[in-house]
Amino acid sequence: MARLFCLEKILKALDKLNWGGIISFNDFENFLKEVFNFGSAIETLIYGALALFFLNAIHPFDFSVNDAVHEGKNKPLPYSCNIQGFGTVSGAMKDDIGVAIMDVQETKVIHHPRYNDEFAQGKYIVVTFAICNQQKSKISVKEDFFTLVDSSGRKYEYDHAANWSVELEYKPEINPGLTVAKRIAYDVPANINLNDLQFKITMGLFGANMTLPLKVQFVQ
Repeated sequence: MARLFCLEKILKALDKLNWGGIISFNDFENFLKEVFNFGSAIETLIYGALALFFLNAIHPFDFSVNDAVHEGKNKPLPYSCNIQGFGTVSGAMKDDIGVAIMDVQETKVIHHPRYNDEFAQGKYIVVTFAICNQQKSKISVKEDFFTLVDSSGRKYEYDHAANWSVELEYKPEINPGLTVAKRIAYDVPANINLNDLQFKITMGLFGANMTLPLKVQFVQ
């Protein structure tokens, strides 16, 4: 009887969604509030997972923060960052988060002043980003948000050991209105061409998704 009641509540919550248009992040958030206000934790997990599976199969999600439906709303906007003593570099901005590449270096070994040197299996690509938060609250910034992808679709995650040596400063969060620099190291095949690489950037589970070429783009 309890299971039938849980299922009935899920179906009622699903019925409130906007089936005529795009299911936005706010719609999805309201759906979760409906589902997670009943039953035990186990029942919530089981029936919530089933509901989300069927919901996404019937009507795919659009996890955008902006509820307004307009053409091109999911496309990142141009973004530029003026760095004192360096110049102005361009990148992309989405959901009020701007990302630009400041520097790209290639090396076989990364030296650390206190610990052992790190040697690449192929070669290290060390990238410095400028990340700007123009949202109204702090955002999380993690190395695994930034993935290198080559022209064949192969993905390269950051190198944990090398990153200890190249990291500028540990800043897992950025407050509103601030721009910080973040340096990340990747171990890639020695013969790979940098022109064949680009970044896939995902700022969290439901955050901004952007693509950037692996190069510094100066603004004239």
